[in-house]
Amino acid sequence: MTARTHIELAPEKRLESALRLCEHLVASLPISAFDIEKGGGGNWDDCEIEAFSRRLGFELVVSKPVYSAIKQPFRDDLGPLALVKKLRNSLAHGSISFAQCAEDVTVGRLVELKDRTVNYLREVVDCFTRCIDSFEYLLPERRPA
Repeated sequence: MTARTHIELAPEKRLESALRLCEHLVASLPISAFDIEKGGGGNWDDCEIEAFSRRLGFELVVSKPVYSAIKQPFRDDLGPLALVKKLRNSLAHGSISFAQCAEDVTVGRLVELKDRTVNYLREVVDCFTRCIDSFEYLLPERRPA
């Protein structure tokens, strides 16, 4: 991650990283092996997944009904996955109890929350799987026939 665009940097450090990347490109140096950071545990929602996909240069394709369902506010002006993330973090940090987490929520609404979340995550995983299986991460001329 030569350019270090995935982390916060002071303007001077950002310039240093950009110049290092330019020198690397001008010299036609090979790209070193790198790890892709997974991100903070429990802090992934649909916005984070989309941002991660963009960082990878990956086109995340989710069907319109599933995309609409994950973006539609579910509770507290949050979409389903953002709500799950918020509640999970609140429970993990002891800010709320299990009783508070589910107060005023019917079984039907919990099933709906589960369905919207699972449908979205299933399509995200399927999309990444197709990308990997079809070698989309490689230049077209380097993909196996």
